[in-house]
Amino acid sequence: MPDWYVDENKWRSARYGMDAILITGSDGEEELVSDTVAQMVEQLMPVAEELGGVRELVAIQTTLDAGASYQRQLAAVSAAGGANQAAVKLMQAEGRAGRPLSPTEVLSTASTIHPSTLPASHRHRFASA
Repeated sequence: MPDWYVDENKWRSARYGMDAILITGSDGEEELVSDTVAQMVEQLMPVAEELGGVRELVAIQTTLDAGASYQRQLAAVSAAGGANQAAVKLMQAEGRAGRPLSPTEVLSTASTIHPSTLPASHRHRFASA
């Protein structure tokens, strides 16, 4: 594979995160990064079992299934009508749980986000029109 493919894949990954489409072969074939990572997890599992690294690969698969942290945070903010505090609540809940959580699950069980809990610079989003 040409060196520039590697550079291009790095750029795509940095720019698009888990939605990046990577160049996977010298013929220019492309694949979604999450599909590539899932295949790698599957291929590496036998080696991980021998070396005692299964937990780490399971954590990668869990992230693939739940979405990356930034994806969950964006979903939480969107579900909360743009309130950035929702991302904070999600991260706090995930820290307590020790695992990724569904943003909708966290927000449905969390107390309602009230404008007074937000920084003053963000309260304008809730002002009456």
